[in-house]
Amino acid sequence: MDTNGRGRRRHRRVTFVYPVEFRILLPDFENRSFRGLFSLISLSGALFQFKDKYGLIEAAKVINSRVKLKIALPQGEQIFLFARIRSVRRADSKHDLSFMFGVEFEDLAEWQLGIIESIISLRNRDQKMMWNLWDGYAGQGKRQGEHGR
Repeated sequence: MDTNGRGRRRHRRVTFVYPVEFRILLPDFENRSFRGLFSLISLSGALFQFKDKYGLIEAAKVINSRVKLKIALPQGEQIFLFARIRSVRRADSKHDLSFMFGVEFEDLAEWQLGIIESIISLRNRDQKMMWNLWDGYAGQGKRQGEHGR
């Protein structure tokens, strides 16, 4: 029996930096959105990092909660995916309030799987294009405020 986790995964995980915006679907987070970066992604889930500047996240409260992910595509379109938080951990020091969420995608349609596959395929392509996408996405957050509503 393989106990290290890799043998149990349904899909290959790919290391890849890609912007994501998300909302935690709990009453305490009704009108709050967060911005972060994927660091791993597969067809069944992802790992992403974000900063919780105001200390709103408590790991025990959000584990197993649903999240709504908003992903901006290079063509300027956006897609929404639902996922469940399966792991939460601090990514940095106590003072930074940076977290890593491991999520499992829920009920993906074929077209959504296709889009995730296309995002994964960008991994080794034009990284400059990806950073330009991120710069535009991050700039939008500054114009809307930290918790864009």
